[in-house]
Amino acid sequence: MANGFLMMAGKAPALERVRTVALYERDTGRIVHVHVELTFAGGVQPTDDQIVAATLQRAARRHTDATRLGVALSDDLEHARRPHRIDLGSKAFVPLASSRTRK
Repeated sequence: MANGFLMMAGKAPALERVRTVALYERDTGRIVHVHVELTFAGGVQPTDDQIVAATLQRAARRHTDATRLGVALSDDLEHARRPHRIDLGSKAFVPLASSRTRK
């Protein structure tokens, strides 16, 4: 299976779940850290709380204020593949225009 982000060869188990976690600035919606959790068939599916905790732990290595960031969750792999921001009202992922479309 190839989807531009994830490539598998041979007899790899089927992808069962994708969970994207975005940590964003609460005042702007700018995403500063993204983590993607993949669960394959037969694998243990972590809870959202576990995924968020792991994401915050990893982000703390690079962002001294990681605990002050907002958290947004999604089941859409595109939210990790392409630039987005978080709408502060709805907490939805909003695609950013690429430099190609802004010209």
